[in-house]
Formats: sequence, C-alpha cells, structure tokens
Amino acid sequence: MARAGIQDAAHKAAAWDFLTGEGELPSRTIGEVGAAFGEVTDPALLAPYRDRFFEVLPALWDRRKSFAKKAGVRALLPISVIDRELFEQFDSFLDQHTDADAALVRAVREGRDLALRAAASRALTEAGG
Repeated sequence: MARAGIQDAAHKAAAWDFLTGEGELPSRTIGEVGAAFGEVTDPALLAPYRDRFFEVLPALWDRRKSFAKKAGVRALLPISVIDRELFEQFDSFLDQHTDADAALVRAVREGRDLALRAAASRALTEAGG
C-alpha cells in the first residue's frame, strides 16, 4: 500500500500490475492498495490506466471471487481522470457488454455514477462552492 501511494509512474505501474495480476487477493488488500494507487497529486500519472481499466475489467471480473470483483472495480476506477472521454468509455463499455454478468454491468454503472458525482463535486469546488 505504501509503495502504491508513491507519486511516480514506476510505483503506479507496479501497483496496477499487483492489482490486476493473476494471483488471488483479499478484498481488503485490493481496497487498500487501490486507494493508495488512486491518490495522486498529478492526475496525468493515472491517465494511461483509463483505457486499461476497460480492457482488463471483463477478464479480471471472470477470475476474481465475489467480494474481490467489486473491490477491484473500485480500486482500478480511473476517478482522478474525469472528462467527457471517460464517460464515453463507460457508455461504450456498457453498450458492448449488454450480455455480460449483471453484477459486472451494475458495478460499472455504479462506477460511472461515482465518477459523475466526483465530477460534480469538483465543479462545485472550482466554482468556489
């Protein structure tokens, strides 16, 4: 967790590899490492992972156990890189995976809603509210 929070590309890459690797991880570990991974002072550090999030999600979902699945979505969600393209990617993923596991679709929709709330919160902060 401590290494995942270090603000450089190498440590973010190592955390990503850890979180998306083949090994089974406890949900708590996923949540803690994911939280540290997502904490950045420069959102550009996580920009490369936005596309990867949508690419690895179906396979990661298929191989993880129930609690770890949802923790993985939250841990890897590119919440610091919120722009129109992110929402387009969410919508595209949902359009392309209409036959996917209903729980995966729900988790992605919840992730999209979380990103939408974060964007609204940031807009209020930037507006001084």
